[in-house]
Amino acid sequence: MRYWRRWRDAHNEITCPSQVLLVPSHSPRRPSFLFLLRCCATLMAQDARLIKTIRNVVLVWVKRANLNPVEFEWKEVKGQDRTRTGYSNDFLMSILTHKPTKFYYQFGPFTDKYSPGSETQTDSRDHSESWDHRFSLIEDWLRLLKREYEAPDLWQMLLEESKLSRVATSQKMPNDLFTVEERQYIREQLDAIRGG
Repeated sequence: MRYWRRWRDAHNEITCPSQVLLVPSHSPRRPSFLFLLRCCATLMAQDARLIKTIRNVVLVWVKRANLNPVEFEWKEVKGQDRTRTGYSNDFLMSILTHKPTKFYYQFGPFTDKYSPGSETQTDSRDHSESWDHRFSLIEDWLRLLKREYEAPDLWQMLLEESKLSRVATSQKMPNDLFTVEERQYIREQLDAIRGG
């Protein structure tokens, strides 16, 4: 009975940690059972973590992508995902992180989030509860991860080349570090790198 008084005294408003649910003004004085159930569901995180056999399948996919499984780490996170009815609920989810790059794949109950995306740092896709579609997403993510992990940082290489070029052509450089022939050789090598 105390709950009903609090509900009535809050001007037909029930406050949950994740959201505020409003009871329509035309509703009866007491909320429906489904309404209360939906409100209580927002208070507890639903368990959407992967089971061991599915994690083992992911291990096979990591090996197929020619990535080192030791570089990956499983974690559990609490986060939000939309449900089939459109409500956003808290879920306990599994997340696979590639330790050297901090890229990750978060297994949501309806939407998977991952980094790197195909053109942006992060991306997300609805998997429609189909494991065939989800495994396709995982395969794509592993391909993107491998591409980013193995790609050279051309901007950093250009910066290093620029520093080396300034040092090699500096007039303040003492003559005893390199002979005239060595300095000429370094200039020729730098010119060849710039040209190619």
